[in-house]
Amino acid sequence: MAEVSRDPHAQEQLMAAWRANPLAKPSDVWPRLFWTQEEAAELRDRARRVPGFVEGARKAADAVIRDPKVFAAEPAWHHSQQHPILVLATAAWLTEEERLVSLATRLMDRAASAEGWVAPVHKPMHCDHVAANVGATLARAMDLLAGRLTDDHVRRYREAVREKCLDPFLAASRGRSEWWAKRECVSNWRIMTCGDAGLAALGTCGDEDDLEELLAYATEGVVDILNTIPEDGDFVEGPHYFVATLGMGLRYLVALGRLWPDAPKYLNHPRLQRVGDYLLHVTEPDGAAFNYFDNGLGWGADERATMLLLAREQRRGDLAQLARRGEVSTIPQLAWDDPELPSAPPTGRTTAHFRRTGLATCRSEWSETATYAGFRCGPNTCGHSHLDCGSFVISSGRTRMVVDEGTWSYAHFLGFFDREQRRWEFDANATVGHNTLLIDGKGQIHDEQAPGRVVHYSTAELGTVAVGDMTAPYGPLASECVRWFVFLPPATVLIYDRVRSSAMRHVEWLLHHRGEITGDDAVWTLRTGDARLTVHRLLRRDDDPWRVSDVVRRTYYRESNRGTPQEPEVRYRSWGPIQAKTEHDLLMVLSVGDAPQPPEAKVSASAVEVRVAERRVMIFPQERRAEILAG
Repeated sequence: MAEVSRDPHAQEQLMAAWRANPLAKPSDVWPRLFWTQEEAAELRDRARRVPGFVEGARKAADAVIRDPKVFAAEPAWHHSQQHPILVLATAAWLTEEERLVSLATRLMDRAASAEGWVAPVHKPMHCDHVAANVGATLARAMDLLAGRLTDDHVRRYREAVREKCLDPFLAASRGRSEWWAKRECVSNWRIMTCGDAGLAALGTCGDEDDLEELLAYATEGVVDILNTIPEDGDFVEGPHYFVATLGMGLRYLVALGRLWPDAPKYLNHPRLQRVGDYLLHVTEPDGAAFNYFDNGLGWGADERATMLLLAREQRRGDLAQLARRGEVSTIPQLAWDDPELPSAPPTGRTTAHFRRTGLATCRSEWSETATYAGFRCGPNTCGHSHLDCGSFVISSGRTRMVVDEGTWSYAHFLGFFDREQRRWEFDANATVGHNTLLIDGKGQIHDEQAPGRVVHYSTAELGTVAVGDMTAPYGPLASECVRWFVFLPPATVLIYDRVRSSAMRHVEWLLHHRGEITGDDAVWTLRTGDARLTVHRLLRRDDDPWRVSDVVRRTYYRESNRGTPQEPEVRYRSWGPIQAKTEHDLLMVLSVGDAPQPPEAKVSASAVEVRVAERRVMIFPQERRAEILAG
């Protein structure tokens, strides 16, 4: 397929392609992005036949109307009002109620009258992704309100999009003056800024002389990021940031393809073919994601719409089934869900290794009652990363037992994205917020030259092994810090840690949870709802006293969007030897339910042998690998 290459002449190449196969200049007719007037009428009828769809749209609109932050005192424009615009426009499109049209245009007028659309937390930038997002929001709302807007409305919105989104985008792209506009940028900022600016151009421009140039830069940025997707289909910033911002790029490409039928088939980009595998493997049995880094749990409606688009293009019934697990609440979900594509359960491998991310995922089977375990040991270089090398999660069916604390509400003005220091003072971002180790009470460091690495990965019917080298992230605290993560289906996880240091050090083992713990220092049980996890500590010695702490840490601060007070907390058990040493060997066996039989371990000069779950796990510390044997 044709791709936009990363050479200095990419713009000229794309412009030449458009001169050879000219774009159809948009006419002053709406809707124009994703469907014609006739297709919109068919889609509206289809939406009205979906049980609860119209009622849900009315309910969402009523919630917006009652929200004091939206209408109460006619506050100034804030970018958080984008979602209310689309909620009201969607309800107006479905019900054809003039009252909802009027309320939607009140918010759109507020946006059009704003001095600018760059988010306050992103200033002094001249163009950020928020400016592009707002431009795309107005373009999408204009499509939904087609035929209900006055000529004055249309003129005002087009002028506002031009002034506050497209002109700054074009200037930044021509001069590469913003960091996201540079060809080497691999952040999700590039695809969402370029994708939404392109959508804003398609939705509002007419016969402007620079339309092709605008779309060339937009296409370049979207395809640049598609080109960076690794062969495994993952994305460095994690599942939610990937799907949400990938969706902004893909919906632009859908709209571009309608305007320019001769466009390269970017939706068939080879790097998109494995994205579905990644999404399936990072989705836990409860239908939500393994929420490492600044990623949330549940898949939202926009993310499910993106999955449905990928499923449609790739004819993947398994991805369609995942996307259909949530309620249908948005027009893109309906538009991109192919009713002729049947849902199908995943049938492939139940384990996966995503090499760029340093992620390993395992499950006992493809069902909602499966045991799931995930492990991460990779780079922490992206803006939304955490200091989490060696962290893991375990779920029993729909119950999360060993949890990732996930993301906290952003506090830009308090240093939430200051990766030099202050970001790591928020517990959810720091090592203390993860299921890994503290050394002398300290966590890992942020250093782009010192990533964690999965140095060994193997999987077979008896189990899966991932060995993570965490030495570099602990900096001067350890000369060697390696974690073995072993999944023994159907329901056992073994964790072995080898820590060496040149000075005497204390080591603490952290486990985050939302349940209740009973037991002693050797065997204890975590109960979360009706699910149960049994933890055995092996390699115990009478001359090696241990300390156990059950900790709840709560943080008070105000987030940066609206200054809303926040009170997030982390909850964990920590345990480890009370005496400092230069050598620590820690071995835990975690079994969902009751352990089939008490695990046993013995140490030789070359290996640690563990008998557990009717298997022998042979750990070879010097070789940084392990083998799983029957019996």
